Amino acid sequence: MADWIDAEQHANNAQDHFESGRWAEAEASLRRALDIDDEQPHWHHQLGIILELTGRDVEAVESFELATHHAPDDVEPHLSAASALRRTGDLSRSIDHFIAVTKLESDSETAWAGLIEACSAAGRHEDAETHFYMAETYLKHSSGLCLQEMGISLAMRGMWKKAAWCLEEALRHGPKRGRACARLAAVYLELGREADALAIFDRLEPAQIVDPDVALAHAELLEQTGRHKSAIEVLQRVMQLDPTNVAAHYQFGRLAMRGGQYQQAALAFQLVRRLDPNHFTVDAALGEAMLRLGQTGDARTLLASASRRMGSTREITESVHGREMLTRLSELLLRADLASDAARLLDILVRNDADGGLDRLRNLAEARFRAGDLKGGRAASRRVLRHEPNCMASIHNLALVSLLEHRLDEAAGWIARGRSIDRRDEGLRQLRVRLLTARCLRWGRCLLGLRSDSTSS
Repeated sequence: MADWIDAEQHANNAQDHFESGRWAEAEASLRRALDIDDEQPHWHHQLGIILELTGRDVEAVESFELATHHAPDDVEPHLSAASALRRTGDLSRSIDHFIAVTKLESDSETAWAGLIEACSAAGRHEDAETHFYMAETYLKHSSGLCLQEMGISLAMRGMWKKAAWCLEEALRHGPKRGRACARLAAVYLELGREADALAIFDRLEPAQIVDPDVALAHAELLEQTGRHKSAIEVLQRVMQLDPTNVAAHYQFGRLAMRGGQYQQAALAFQLVRRLDPNHFTVDAALGEAMLRLGQTGDARTLLASASRRMGSTREITESVHGREMLTRLSELLLRADLASDAARLLDILVRNDADGGLDRLRNLAEARFRAGDLKGGRAASRRVLRHEPNCMASIHNLALVSLLEHRLDEAAGWIARGRSIDRRDEGLRQLRVRLLTARCLRWGRCLLGLRSDSTSS
């Protein structure tokens, strides 16, 4: 009995500490209580909340799931576990907890909306749609939250008209939904309704305008529609209200780059690196800024780091946007004379190209040649010619490599092929001069050899 009273006292102390904002002391008191009695679901749940508030989501999940183990019919620990798992990226387990809540409370709007969102994030869009219709059945009225998440799922699939309808309905149910506003604006832009997209943000209330997520979406829309100055003003408001907002600083840096303000861009990207050392793409962005500023040494270090990180991530090489980023990075690596790194990235991209990827193939050939891999460069150039027989750059490169390897007849063949396409090509004219010079030198050596032989005889 005394032990149980001690445990209760520790739990009460934890509550007092928590309400006073002393989270470390609250955690310590709860752990002492649980050391005495670890079967109290409320204490596990409270500990999970403290761990969540201190940014320790993985540990928080463990506490929340212990709470669900001891109280499987309690909705709150399931919801807490689902949200924390969503943040850690464990979507499958997050979905399981949301489903558990819908079975316990079929009229939980939060659970249905979370379930639709988690399924969409996992790419399970058909499941998301099924759960949306189930929510419509079990809830007493149409849910603005569920409509919002369904609209976002449809937008992710490029079903723009249906997405617009869902998001418009979501805003009718709750006009203050900033996430729905931001997504609807993006959908309108895809539908060519630029004026409608911009008008959404004009109608927002002051509290919504300063919401970071909404403001960043607004800035992105302004950037996409060429209103760069207005986009910068929006981002500056976000940074004034939240100086540690990584996304705002990164977006500001991108805009500065587009405007040729490379020093400003470099400062913004350096701040992003300090605020978030694990930011996935900032090394590439800062490396480009450094290249523009002529700081080649720093640029090479940053771009090589970006190449190692981004090129080894399977997800980025399989998405359209990710492949575009890697293509851009490979171009920067070539500009920084990091041909081997560029060749490695381009080889990954070309290997998975479904559309032929001729520009990437051409870049791969250049990267291999510059890295000293003449055999690899020749192979890539020949692949280009199979798709585009009149590619003068590939013909020129193959002729040059043949000359460098003293395969003069082969070089002559490539030069003749190129001149049959364009007799005025200056590069081929210069190679033809080099070919004639090489042949003269070879003939000269032959003649000297003959004279030497005749003299000795």
